[in-house]
Amino acid sequence: KGIIVNGLGKCGGAILAIILTRFFFLERVRTRFANNEIIQLVDQSAAAEPIRTVLLLRFTPLPEIVKHLALAILPISLVHVIPAVILHLFPFTILWTLVGLEAAMKLSASVAGEIFETSTVLKVAVVATLTFGAVGSPTILALW
Repeated sequence: KGIIVNGLGKCGGAILAIILTRFFFLERVRTRFANNEIIQLVDQSAAAEPIRTVLLLRFTPLPEIVKHLALAILPISLVHVIPAVILHLFPFTILWTLVGLEAAMKLSASVAGEIFETSTVLKVAVVATLTFGAVGSPTILALW
């Protein structure tokens, strides 16, 4: 239940940020970055290969707000953007939900005077996330 609620909030917030930027701030953002060489290159990539561009952009090690702004101003359909956002955020939704669950279980155990061992699932999720963040994400960016 926690993963579903967390996922809806996380993915819904990201998609809402992209849609709001696209509909209310598109011209302002485009004007601000009109002469930016990197944005122009990404714009060309998006026009040629929208799915690849969206996936690569979502998995780059940039701040989330930068990714949202880029996806909002690029000529890419929301049909491509929404699945990429969900695909990118779902593993993090699982990780942060597990962290919250683990913390709640440790707190309950400590209040009861018991010892609670960290779960193997959480350990694997943390290692997988760190490995992807340190190796996978930069590699994907380099392939762009």
